[in-house]
Amino acid sequence: MLALLGADVAVEFWGGNAAAEPALVGMPASSSHRAAASAIGLLTLVAPLVGVGLAVRRHRAGRAAACLVLTLGWIALATWPPLSLMSPDVAARWLFLGAPRPAEAPDAATRALVQRGEYLVTIAPCGLCHTPASPFVGFLTRRTLAGGMEARWRVYGTAVATNLTPHPTDGLPDDARVVRALETGLAHDGRRMHWQAMPWDLLSNWSEEDQRAMLAYLRALPSVPGRVPPPAPPRPDDPPADAFSFGDRARR
Repeated sequence: MLALLGADVAVEFWGGNAAAEPALVGMPASSSHRAAASAIGLLTLVAPLVGVGLAVRRHRAGRAAACLVLTLGWIALATWPPLSLMSPDVAARWLFLGAPRPAEAPDAATRALVQRGEYLVTIAPCGLCHTPASPFVGFLTRRTLAGGMEARWRVYGTAVATNLTPHPTDGLPDDARVVRALETGLAHDGRRMHWQAMPWDLLSNWSEEDQRAMLAYLRALPSVPGRVPPPAPPRPDDPPADAFSFGDRARR
């Protein structure tokens, strides 16, 4: 609802004694946004029910049925997909519907390496930040790992997740620089990456085989264009918590 009113939709991660932070009091939006969101939400819930009542009272079955369908549709939209009713396998297939698959490996050994890399990248989870998203659709699976989500914090400023697909100009750099980023936290342009935006301190524990498997999987993905803007230093209006915005900041 707030996205319809122009507000950013983000997930924030607080450290320390977050309960003492004054920024946590109230919603992360202006008072006008809060009032408008509340009014629209109340109207969308109440108006169809009022319409059903008036239509029934005036013996207009067609309008009553239309209002009832709208009400049920709104409820279904708010609870879809019903993940609580799905098995893990079904939920995974649903959530990754339309996601690109890696290219077919030429031999069994390479196929096993790519599958291991896919598992590692999934549980890391690299796609949480490196896949663009929409507040209405969720993750844009056709652009899996193509970068674009923005992270902002007053500690490190603004950083946009890079494109991890093998695009020749916008995507993954050479293997040596990728491994250096994993092991030391140095980006391909030489800057130090903050561990809250890129968990290199954890990924540095991966074995050499893990690194090769990850690279094999990323190199086997479809090439997706998307050049992200360079990182920006901290600004006074950066959020007090580590905030990840749902969007796509890459130039497609």
